[in-house]
Amino acid sequence: MNVSTLSPWVISISIASISRAIKKAPALYARAYLYTETDDNDLTYFIEYHLNIICEAIKSLHIDLANKTKERADIRRLFASSAKLKGKLNHRQLMAMEHFIKHSHFIYRIQEHQNSNQVTYETARTDLLDLVDLSLLEKHREGKSFVFSMPQKIREKLVGKSATVGKSVT
Repeated sequence: MNVSTLSPWVISISIASISRAIKKAPALYARAYLYTETDDNDLTYFIEYHLNIICEAIKSLHIDLANKTKERADIRRLFASSAKLKGKLNHRQLMAMEHFIKHSHFIYRIQEHQNSNQVTYETARTDLLDLVDLSLLEKHREGKSFVFSMPQKIREKLVGKSATVGKSVT
């Protein structure tokens, strides 16, 4: 199925968590089922129930997307407020740093950055090494490969400041 030919609301429904909306009010499902059975199998009740569930799921999806968008904007502002970092990080590096802020003890490998961003090994390597050069990450050898982690000093600074975005990072 070609996603580009689907309308936005069909894509929203496929992403929305319908099960969360159903789980919130299981009695409504039972009532719609009961009304359908007792009213000569009139599916109107059941269809109305499912349409309401889809609307709830789409509303929830919009709220989740708005929250995620705000988080990303906050992190971008956090890095943009630093004179040292302003304009130096690309979108992949910003996403990696966002991940490190949320999971500050995470160990990252070049292959993981490559796979999550669908870029070549060299691009992923350059992204992470640039973050090391900016002192945002530390590079360690683990076996035959390099792993990257957030330095303790930066971790304390960023994790604490992710809530107060207006301040400078470094």
